[in-house]
Amino acid sequence: MNPLVKFRPTDEYLFTHYLQQKAMGAPLPPGLIEECDLNSQEPWRIFDTTLEQTFYVFTTLRKTKSRVLRTAGSETWKEQHATKISLGELVGYKKSFKFQGGRGSSATSGRWIMYEFSMCDERVVKK
Repeated sequence: MNPLVKFRPTDEYLFTHYLQQKAMGAPLPPGLIEECDLNSQEPWRIFDTTLEQTFYVFTTLRKTKSRVLRTAGSETWKEQHATKISLGELVGYKKSFKFQGGRGSSATSGRWIMYEFSMCDERVVKK
């Protein structure tokens, strides 16, 4: 990607052009959004911490029967708030998460913010 061009998509654009398309089997655009397992380790072990930029990734959620697992390495992503995404009708959600360190205060707590987009109707992606 050209370093002079900033990738600043709207929430609706991310949802319709990337999440829905990926869910239907389309590949992610090279250089804009990478596939990454955000649950495998702490974010500073995955991303270049010397860069002050926004990273866009597609990851698969880990689920139990009743909930989504939000651990990453020895720490966790704590949900902050959720908003609805409507494109004429409710189609999904955008949730924000703050990376929480272990017990007590930590230099890593709150430094990492994640926005998660999810679709509310999986029938949209059935072929």
